[in-house]
Amino acid sequence: MPTTRSAGFAVLLALAAIALPAAAGAADGSLTVTVRDNYGVIPRAAVRATNGATGVGQRAVTDNQGVARFAALPAGTYEVRAAFPGFADAAELAVALAEGEAKSLELVLGVAHLSTSVTVETANRREQLLLDVAEPVTLIEKTQIEDTGARSAKDVLVEQSGSGIQVNAGGGQGYISINGIPNKGVLVLVNGRRYLGKDANGNLNLEELQLLGLQRIEVVKGPGSALYGSDALGGVVNFIISPPGAPGTTNTLKTSGGSYNDYRVDDVFSWRGGRAGAKVAVGYRTYDGFDLESCTGEDAATGACKPMTITGKVSQVLTETLQDKMHPGMAILVDSKEKGRVRVHLGPVWYLERQEFDLDPGQEVQVKGICLEEKGETRLIAAQVTVGDSVLLLRDQEGRPMWEALRKR
Repeated sequence: MPTTRSAGFAVLLALAAIALPAAAGAADGSLTVTVRDNYGVIPRAAVRATNGATGVGQRAVTDNQGVARFAALPAGTYEVRAAFPGFADAAELAVALAEGEAKSLELVLGVAHLSTSVTVETANRREQLLLDVAEPVTLIEKTQIEDTGARSAKDVLVEQSGSGIQVNAGGGQGYISINGIPNKGVLVLVNGRRYLGKDANGNLNLEELQLLGLQRIEVVKGPGSALYGSDALGGVVNFIISPPGAPGTTNTLKTSGGSYNDYRVDDVFSWRGGRAGAKVAVGYRTYDGFDLESCTGEDAATGACKPMTITGKVSQVLTETLQDKMHPGMAILVDSKEKGRVRVHLGPVWYLERQEFDLDPGQEVQVKGICLEEKGETRLIAAQVTVGDSVLLLRDQEGRPMWEALRKR
């Protein structure tokens, strides 16, 4: 009998332990946040809800209707903040959420105003109030960088296309353009010192710039040649690393992974003594890379995917109607050495104009893409076009157009 009572008591304890998490989960509330400005809703705005008691935050991004949803928030008081490039942040500092409550909230973003306390140092090579800087400057703070969920400097700058900064991604490289000025006229700095490592085409591998320990990014969107030289004609991007903190040693390790066997390890070690300090950052990344020469998956098995590379001279530049019938497209006829005359489909005219990539009859080009054979005619859907030292990326390794991300914005 005593044994039976002990077993029954143990079963009751186990059932109580199982029931407790279920009850706690049922008590979570939900929050729906609509982000808008004076003219309508704002898609792809970052919204963060931070618990005032624990400091734990959750992040969501608004959909095409400008709505961000938090499905499971523990009861408490939250600070809810919305941000979008080019607008001032909007926030509700004390949003009370009861157990099981479903609450809706609207945040209205206004035009960004210059702060009387925020300072920058890139525009004139000295620290001064952002309010007093004549050149247009975009300041990306640490919290904004964290909200993007970016893994590298390239990912952060890609998010800033709405403010005049554009990065063409592909193969780990970053082609920076500011207000239409190509990368040869954009200077990249780290703590005010020139960042080296451009390839033969003038591109920087922004994947190598890790975000661990990054304090802020300052982007000067205007000519800086007088201070920095001719390669700052379009502007300057300055990545500012935070100095060593309190006396002693600290070490921060970050690991991340992604598709295509993309793995990255970053480590930052800092030391600070009484009169001196040091900070060392190292990183390692490995990934499968991108191959425009081969096919994978079902396309390769069915023969629908036929990679092709051609080299020849442009005989004619054409316009054409794209599938969406909303934007005029551009195509070229290439007298190739491999296939004779080939019609090459490029993309929307507006996208090519933003890249400042000119194609004229008589130019020698190399085109990589997917070949289509229809009614005895060879057509090529271009993924990459090379003219001299300039490279234009049109589609990624999965065939997705580079301009789709810009169009959604």
